Amino acid sequence: MKRIYIHVPFCISKCAYCDFYSIEGNELQELYVSALIKELELRKSEKSGPLKSLYFGGGTPSYLDKKILSRIFEYLNSIFSFEPDAEITLEANPENIDDDKCKTWESFGVNRLSIGVQSFHPDDLKYLQRVHTAEKAISVLKTAKKYFSNVSADLIHGIPGADDQRFVRNVKILSDLDVSHISMYSLSIEDRSRLKRLIHNKERADIDEEAQAQQFILAAETAEKMDYKQYEISNFCKSGVESKHNTAYWKGEPYAGFGPSAHSFNGAERRWNIADLKEYISAVESGTKYFETETIGPQEKYNEFILTRLRLVEGFSRQEFEQEFGADKFRKILLKTHNSPCFLVSENRIAFTREGLLLSDALMSELMEA
Repeated sequence: MKRIYIHVPFCISKCAYCDFYSIEGNELQELYVSALIKELELRKSEKSGPLKSLYFGGGTPSYLDKKILSRIFEYLNSIFSFEPDAEITLEANPENIDDDKCKTWESFGVNRLSIGVQSFHPDDLKYLQRVHTAEKAISVLKTAKKYFSNVSADLIHGIPGADDQRFVRNVKILSDLDVSHISMYSLSIEDRSRLKRLIHNKERADIDEEAQAQQFILAAETAEKMDYKQYEISNFCKSGVESKHNTAYWKGEPYAGFGPSAHSFNGAERRWNIADLKEYISAVESGTKYFETETIGPQEKYNEFILTRLRLVEGFSRQEFEQEFGADKFRKILLKTHNSPCFLVSENRIAFTREGLLLSDALMSELMEA
């Protein structure tokens, strides 16, 4: 393994739209870290040289007590080495960021902070049931910039009641704060989320997908005028600070995931851990099975390639495609895409146009094998 993801499931409160595995409160942190370190120990034979990236996702990793995070880094440093330019990302929410924490994270080796801002407008934050204010988000972004040159911020577009200019203003604020990376995610209504129930009960307005797309187009154009380059469907960055860890996912590189609900991929097999903290702790500590596996067949490998590579603005090259799937399949894709306004097609590369990126889910489905 050269890339590690660690899932931290703890949150102060669960946001209405969230579908990731998380729990409210931090009472089980001590038991969690003991099980996590044991899982790392069980799988240390998978290491294959210095780590290229380490990513703490959640949940809310910034909610972890610094003594708990210190134990994780102590163990990681005892069994792994890191490449000189390794990217170490910690996801954080505004309510968990201050000078003391930033100093601590920096001392552990964190060099990239990904902050869940979502919006700078109070109505949007209320709709999403976020606990921070716009003023708090601006304040902590300024704090983060004192310690980290590579700061990313998440925004959500398509929030009912938010007009185009409100969302564009979010992008402008991040640019004024010199944030180096922006992720713009469309609001989606996930089956297991509280937001789905709120909409069903008429307690929240439903999303408008056309308005959502228009909002993204304007925001993307604004970001590019401010020297942010779009390199993936939802991601924009200043020169040279693409997310190394996430780009590796999209390029199909192997990675190892640790903690409850974490996924792993070794090129031939997918693996996922139990998505329940208490069950995960019990299984790891007792030595019983805490994960499931799935072998990836030729058809699924092809579909995964389409789903991940076409997320990238650069698309994929003819050479890498034919090495995996042969020349005949590449010719079939050329026939399906060469006259479409949604694709940039040459003899050596296939990628989406801006219009294609907006319709990516449907277009990728058309290229996949049933």
